[in-house]
Amino acid sequence: MSAIPTEQTRPPEADARDFVEGETQRPQLLIAVQERILQDPILAGHFAGLPTPGVPLLIGDPFNALSSPHQLRTSHRLVRAVDAFGNKYLNQYIVIKLLGCGRYGKVKLCLNAFDGKLFAVKVVDRKRLRDRRFLNEDGDSIMLQEYVHEIATLKKLHHPNIVALHEVIDDVQQRKVYLVLEYVEGGPVMEDNRWIAFPEELAQKYFRDICCGLDYLHYHKVLHRDLKPENLLQTADGRIKISDFGVSQVFETTDALSSTAGTPAFLAPEACTKSSFEGRPVDVWALGVCLYVFVFGTLPFSGKTIPDIYHAIQHKQLSFHPSIVISKELKDLLKLILVKDPKIRISLPSIMEHPWLTLFGLQLLIPLSKSVHGAATMDFSKNDLKSAHTTSTSGLNPLSKVGEQEKRFQAGEYAKGQGKQGNKSCFMNCSKY
Repeated sequence: MSAIPTEQTRPPEADARDFVEGETQRPQLLIAVQERILQDPILAGHFAGLPTPGVPLLIGDPFNALSSPHQLRTSHRLVRAVDAFGNKYLNQYIVIKLLGCGRYGKVKLCLNAFDGKLFAVKVVDRKRLRDRRFLNEDGDSIMLQEYVHEIATLKKLHHPNIVALHEVIDDVQQRKVYLVLEYVEGGPVMEDNRWIAFPEELAQKYFRDICCGLDYLHYHKVLHRDLKPENLLQTADGRIKISDFGVSQVFETTDALSSTAGTPAFLAPEACTKSSFEGRPVDVWALGVCLYVFVFGTLPFSGKTIPDIYHAIQHKQLSFHPSIVISKELKDLLKLILVKDPKIRISLPSIMEHPWLTLFGLQLLIPLSKSVHGAATMDFSKNDLKSAHTTSTSGLNPLSKVGEQEKRFQAGEYAKGQGKQGNKSCFMNCSKY
């Protein structure tokens, strides 16, 4: 193996760029990270009790999406530290940059120093959720309830078209919980309010993936309830994964709903009222709106205000932009999906068998309900919901104050003074990202 680049020969910002962009130096730099953790007495002390680092798992590209079931890990201890180069650690995860802000808090791109994989870490502030003024009938915070349900749902989902939850870092001595999620490199397939129409062939490819993911959810009796392009993430190899299960719902014998959730422009006509409605046709409608946006770059029904949007969804007739030509098969499918009456709206299994999606039978999609017998209920016990965010800390050593950790390490022997050259291999400098 070639020598690890040192600070004298390689600028630190180049190292972070290599990790993110997948350059050839990643294996050497990863080993530098692991050796630094093992050799440094302070970092090694911080990470005592965490998984032991081993040979980096660099067979193939660590950016590739996982398609097989994984073992979910729950960590009851959180260690935060900052090294001499300003790199921030959350346990063995090195914070690279901010990816965005979601419903519950920030989402950060992190590198697992022990296996070289990138993850999206959702930072959830429990206190802020509890302090929200939106309460349910029992007096609990609705946003806290949604966050708990998202964790409980993600823990049980394993599918190549569903974003995977890999670890929950939940230390009750800390205010925040960290959800270590599969990092989907391409981000949303379409950015919010910046939609550009896709070629029909590409829209078809994406739509097949979404149908497979949604079919898996419905087979396991999970309703997503917030399908939209911003919640559809794209991997490096072009696969689409469904994300954001904050308002999802599990049903047992019936999928009847009595409350509206999701984004107004993607709501089905029956969900725009306060009456009871079935959940699966609502997901199918949102699926159709996504497909319409894919091929036309705009919403089928819109308005300046939410009441205007609801009125358009319930009463405006479906139309197609004359400037964008699509096949008659695609028009037929959109007409079958975006039907006002949920009773005659096409079902998801029928969508998966439609000629436009199967290329007239050349690329079959088999719904799970037709490939196996007896749908497995994904139910949640009270213990499932409780364990989603509450853990025991018995036997854990109290954590040192973060400020003391930072001060002690920055004054250590590896600190880089102004105008001096460091004598250790640098591996990342995330402060520039």
